[in-house]
Amino acid sequence: MNRVALLTADERIAALGESLAVCSPRESAQISAALLAAAKEQHRPSLLTSLAKRWTGPMHQRRRLTAMAYLARHWNRLPEEIQTLAAAEDPSLWAGAVDALATDPNPSQRSAVAALAGRIGDPILSPVIGLLICDPEPRVAVEAETALANLSLKVALAIGAVPPDGVDNAVQKTRREDTTPQGADILAAVVAHACSDFENHRKRGALLAALLLAGGESCRSRAGEGWRLLADWLESGPSVGHSALQSVLRFGRLPVARVRAMEWLTNPVLAGAAAERLSRCEGLIEHELVLRRWHLGLRPARAVRLAEIRVRGRTAGQPLMTARAAVPSAGVIPALGPHARRGVPGLVCLVRTDAISKRAMLSALLADEDSVTRHAAMRAASPSTMIDWCFDPAEDVARGAMLRRAPESGRNELRATPAVGRIAQPLLRSPHPIVRAWAQWESGEGRNASGMLTVRRAARSSPQRVEQTLRAGLSGASAAVGETLRVVRALGWMDRFADEICAIASSPAAPHDARLVATAVAMAAKLQTQRAAAALTTGLKHPDARVRANAVEAAVKRAASLSDGPPLPSILELKHDPNHRVRANAVLAGIRSAVFGRKSCDELLSMLAAPEQPMRLAALWAAGRAGQTLQQFSGGEEIIRQVGLMAATSQDPRVRARAAAAALGLEISPAPALRLVGHMPESESLKEVA
Repeated sequence: MNRVALLTADERIAALGESLAVCSPRESAQISAALLAAAKEQHRPSLLTSLAKRWTGPMHQRRRLTAMAYLARHWNRLPEEIQTLAAAEDPSLWAGAVDALATDPNPSQRSAVAALAGRIGDPILSPVIGLLICDPEPRVAVEAETALANLSLKVALAIGAVPPDGVDNAVQKTRREDTTPQGADILAAVVAHACSDFENHRKRGALLAALLLAGGESCRSRAGEGWRLLADWLESGPSVGHSALQSVLRFGRLPVARVRAMEWLTNPVLAGAAAERLSRCEGLIEHELVLRRWHLGLRPARAVRLAEIRVRGRTAGQPLMTARAAVPSAGVIPALGPHARRGVPGLVCLVRTDAISKRAMLSALLADEDSVTRHAAMRAASPSTMIDWCFDPAEDVARGAMLRRAPESGRNELRATPAVGRIAQPLLRSPHPIVRAWAQWESGEGRNASGMLTVRRAARSSPQRVEQTLRAGLSGASAAVGETLRVVRALGWMDRFADEICAIASSPAAPHDARLVATAVAMAAKLQTQRAAAALTTGLKHPDARVRANAVEAAVKRAASLSDGPPLPSILELKHDPNHRVRANAVLAGIRSAVFGRKSCDELLSMLAAPEQPMRLAALWAAGRAGQTLQQFSGGEEIIRQVGLMAATSQDPRVRARAAAAALGLEISPAPALRLVGHMPESESLKEVA
């Protein structure tokens, strides 16, 4: 070594490099360290030689590449600590040093280059690995195959294509910023070419690299030519490489293989192998990874494939769930993470399973600590099992279970059976007020809280049968008629029952009570028939105030869209009606008309000054609904002033709150209407009063 130090730089590098081939392992450490130091040597030219910088720079770069080429040629002979130091060098320099060695006739040197590329683990060296994987020497090809698989795993972890828990725990996790998008694209192109040439080299490490990289985001969603090539190969027709990839997908031991099976269900070439891989599970971590991504199964193409996966049924009435089933058993579910448990109900609904096994799996989530998981399980469970979920500590879960409860008789009916009433008794002790109120409603009045939802579902599946049932209800007693009218209005079927609605709206107080007639009159506003217009005219003269008020409101709505209906003077005759609601509706109709606006404003002022509280409340409601229309008439400013005054000085809290709300409807600020009379502080806002 002392004699070598006396040589020139080029001679010293050549001497150290050639001696690596014949030195002992003990001497190898000293020689390789000296050669690495020569590669790292920084040459600082003096003032005289700085003029030759353009010549000295390439010379120093050439010497460095020569030293690194010697290290690469004898990489397998270097000690572990020297390999670690050398791997920290710039990967682009290694790429220039080993480019010519990949085609060296000596197999040992080609094997050393493959080992070097695998140890450095940078995508810039992947073209060399792709070239060596087709090497005729088996030892070199195996070394390159291992290097390509390890490099793909590192890059897949860095770009997020593989979840950290989708590989062996012994694999070192790589930060996302360690791999550039350009480097990942180069590696994707190399993997695509290696997969296309699988028939020649038969190395499954290339297919494993494709399995690792082609996940997470779609290959086509990543920018780069390499990702496009990889996506094209995956979606191309069947080949020898695709057949081998199916085997890797079926029997691969990496947990990420089952994740790829979920993602590749839409691939026509790989869908069969993917479905077979999803039909079994090799461990808890595979359940965890797939359940986190259960939402992928909502895509129709995947849902069709998942529906073909059958979970084992039952034996002697007991659920049969093996440890390798596609869906975790009830005993495995508590060991899953919170995000995975949220996916259990969704995946259970996507695969084929019997009712007992499904109930056993979802029952394991009854006591789950996550309310979102319990809500998803409640939505997936059968309506006949909702009684267990009605006592959930989360209000949204209990409320949803209460609405999904089906009648015990199994029929689509609005009124509950006696059995449903008995089940509602325990729900009176529910911790949630809404559930207790619905239970009281069911047990007291015999109605079913989920009946309206049941009717809506039945109306979509068999509308003719529901229509026949509703027609029969309209011809029954008053209680059944009122219930049926509410259902008809909720379904929006007024046109189908126009004759029945008009008949009820035109009838006197008997045989129907005034409440039913008022409901029918309000529904007649949406009917575009002459009989409906006649029913509204009859309703204006009905002895019940509720019917008259609904008739006025319905007539105004009808006049806005149709020319027929009761004439406006007949409506305005009711502005002197003793009932506050009828009078307010008539006054509002007059204000909105251009002809009778002035007289209606005078009537509204008299209502604001009335001693009765209901009359003042109704007048304030009408003033708020009239809005800016009041300013078109001479009495409009006085009405606005009176509204502001009542919002500030009224002793009645209901009147004061209604006046403040009316002022908001009039779009007036507190200053002109309230501070004008000096009753509102500067800091108090109108919304606070309301």
